[in-house]
Amino acid sequence: MPTARLNGLDLFYQVQGNPQGPPVLFIEGLGGDHRRWKRTAALLAGTYRCITFDNRDGGQSGRASAFYTIKDMAQDAAGLLQTLGVSQAHVGGYSMGGAIAQELALSFPRW
Repeated sequence: MPTARLNGLDLFYQVQGNPQGPPVLFIEGLGGDHRRWKRTAALLAGTYRCITFDNRDGGQSGRASAFYTIKDMAQDAAGLLQTLGVSQAHVGGYSMGGAIAQELALSFPRW
C-alpha cells in the first residue's frame, strides 16, 4: 500500500499507466476514494502517467485530528506531486475534488 507522509498524515496513492507519459492527477470528491477514477485512468494509461489518491479522511488515507480547509487539501495534493517528483501535471477533480483542483491552481500555479 503506497502512502506519502504529508502534513502529518499518511495519504494513500496509486500510480498507473505510462511512466514516461505526461502526469495526470485525479482528485476525488467528498466521501469518495481513488477507485472512482479506475475506469478513466485505465482509458488514459497508454499515454499518461495517472496518479490517484485518497484525500485525508477518505479511503485508505489517514484521519485528521484537527479542522482543515480546501487549501490544506490542495497542499496535500501539491505535496504528493512533489513526493513523486512531478514538476508539472494535468489535474482533474470531481465535486469537492474540483474545488481542491482550483485551489491547487491558485496556490501552486506550476501544477
